[in-house]
Parts: sequence; structure tokens; C-alpha cells
Amino acid sequence: MPTPAAAFARTPTFPTFTFTPDGRALIYATTDPASLKTSGEPARLSDGVIHAVGGSSPGSASGAAQYDISTSGALVLLRGGGLEAKQTQLVWASRGGTLDPLPMAVASYLAPQVSPDGGRIAMMTPPWGVSTAEIREGIATPLVNDAVFPVWTPDGTRMIVGVPGKTGKQDLYSVPLSGGAPEPLVTSANLLWPGSVSKDGKWLAYGSDEGGSGQVYIRPFPGPGRAERMTRDGGSMATWAPDGRAVFYWVGEPTRIMRVPVDTSGDRVKVGRAEVFAADAQASLRLSARGPL
Repeated sequence: MPTPAAAFARTPTFPTFTFTPDGRALIYATTDPASLKTSGEPARLSDGVIHAVGGSSPGSASGAAQYDISTSGALVLLRGGGLEAKQTQLVWASRGGTLDPLPMAVASYLAPQVSPDGGRIAMMTPPWGVSTAEIREGIATPLVNDAVFPVWTPDGTRMIVGVPGKTGKQDLYSVPLSGGAPEPLVTSANLLWPGSVSKDGKWLAYGSDEGGSGQVYIRPFPGPGRAERMTRDGGSMATWAPDGRAVFYWVGEPTRIMRVPVDTSGDRVKVGRAEVFAADAQASLRLSARGPL
């Protein structure tokens, strides 16, 4: 039996190796701990292990498999198959808790974003792409493949998305909604993820692990220009306040939403002192245009 492609390897303390190939079976093979090379004939231990290998959505394509091995060599597993993409219904939610379903089919939607004019919605759809839909019509149309986490520009003419880069990490691209190929916006050897664009359309707040941990940066939009780091203790989910005078972002451990005042009247952004806006807050941050912020 040839050794197949593998995912989610586990190694107990003695020199053996187990893994799930293509998410379909659990395989055992003797492994040299020094060279990490297998020897002998791999043995099929079990079929039907619950796994998230090769799925069509982020939740079903993590590469994880539900099994483990004790130091004494005992194997424990959960029987099943591949995780199915989670089916969701997009709804309008009122402050009173009333849910009004949008006229869209139940499907695997992630990271929905309503357009500035309130008439369209962008979301991640399988397999790992971004689609848009007129809310009244409810028909999702693919916009770009191999892209994640869409962000509208304030004028509603473009979408900022994360796209796999040449280094294996994620770059930021600008996608014209009128048609045309995605255009590089921010490329780096580091992991980048979209944030938001200021109301005047001149500044982009985004996340990067350039300093070894996730931080928030601001740079001219669409560029060129120098990026200014605005956080020191971590941050993600950067979101501009509607009046453009502050940026909100999320920080974990402990979880909280921070607010930092900014001055964009000059050629460079002036960043003020960050303060806690909401403690014990989760990482889904979007702001209303109403109310003092």
C-alpha cells in the first residue's frame, strides 16, 4: 500500500506515525524519529473518522481530524465523515430582537458585509470566494475566487479582499465591482487581512503580523504611501468611525474593543491614545452610522 498524501499528523512517544490521508482513512506507519522517514508497509487502521480535510468552506477545510493517541499508544477517535459546510440564513435583526430573513437561499455564507447604500451585500461563499447580491433580488453572483473577508469602499465601487500571496500568506487586493481583474493593494511576506476604509476614502486601516504579532496599520488609500503602525499591544478587525475621527479595533486576552482617536487632516495620520470602548467583547466588530462614537 503506497503512502498517500497526509494531513493532521500525530506522533506518540514511540517511533510510530499516524495520519489521515485525504480525510478518508486513518493510516499507521512506522517512522524513524531521526530522519522522519517511514519504513515498511502503511496499515489502514480505520475508516470514517470525523475530519475537516478538503472541505469547501473555511470551517470544513482546516485539516483537522478527530482522533488522538496517548503516550502508551492507545488510540481514541470519533467516527463519522467530512464536516459539512455550515448552512446559514441571512437575516435583518431589529433592536427588539425580531429577525426578518433576507430573500436569499440558505447556504454557507461567511463574513456578510452590507454595502454603504444598504442595497447590496457581499459575503464569503464556497469554495473560498467572495460573492455579491442585490438584497431585494437575493441572487448571489460570484465576484472573485480565492478571496476572503470582503470590505466595501465608502463609495461602493470596489471591494477589498484577502487573497493568497506568493509567499503563502495573504495579501490585500482591490476588486472593481464594475468588472476587471483584482488589483494588488498591499503585498507583503507577512499575513495581511482587510479592515476598513475611512469615510473620505483616503485611508485604509488593516491588520498585519509584520512585527511578529497581529497589529493594526494605517496607510493612504489606494496608495502609494507609508504605512503607520497604530497599535502596540495587538489588534484586528480595524473599523473606522463614521465621522473619520477614530478607529476601533478588537484585542484578545482579555477580549475588548478599543477606540483610538486619529487626525487625518495632514499628509500623515496622527494617532492618539487608545482607550477601552467595550470590555469582554467578541471579535465581530461593525459600527452603525448613528450615535456618538
